[in-house]
Amino acid sequence: MKIKRDLLVLILVVMSMSVLYGQGTPGLEFRLLWGGSGYEVSRGSATDAHVIIPDTHNGLPVRAVADYGFRNYIDLVVLNYQIQ
Repeated sequence: MKIKRDLLVLILVVMSMSVLYGQGTPGLEFRLLWGGSGYEVSRGSATDAHVIIPDTHNGLPVRAVADYGFRNYIDLVVLNYQIQ
């Protein structure tokens, strides 16, 4: 029963963070990819321990994480399936 409760709490936390950070974690840096097909993302000035990468930025998909874009982060979980 405790596992179900913990899982429910985790789901609620993730959902609330998605609502709060609908545009992603504040401070992320986006660079338009060649050809204008989407953006790549890097840490920029973000200081949060947990980073939320949005599905889109300025109406285009976020398609990639920049080389060394999060090099100081030990753990990075990407939940955006468009990122290559």
